[in-house]
Amino acid sequence: MDGDRNGLYQLTFDMVTEGAALTLTLSAAATYDFLFTFPMEDDEVESGSYVVTGNTLALSPTGTGSPESFTIARNGDTMTLTSDDEFDFDDDQVEEPAISVITLTR
Repeated sequence: MDGDRNGLYQLTFDMVTEGAALTLTLSAAATYDFLFTFPMEDDEVESGSYVVTGNTLALSPTGTGSPESFTIARNGDTMTLTSDDEFDFDDDQVEEPAISVITLTR
């Protein structure tokens, strides 16, 4: 962990090196399918609709779930999604504020 000038700490957790996998399928009909797997956890499966406005991707799940927005950066066949998030970094059952950076390759 490194302290920054605001007294906050930066911790990077690479879920892929820990065995996670994420698949996001965006259709031309503005629907999406999302699958996230992580060892020893239940799979997260979600479907819904999406809208791209400028450099923002907004996902609206069907049924339960909260809409999420990501900032998009594309470079060839690579798309990076960034958003404010929460994650239980120290496994104390309390989610800490985080920034998620998801890099997807076509």
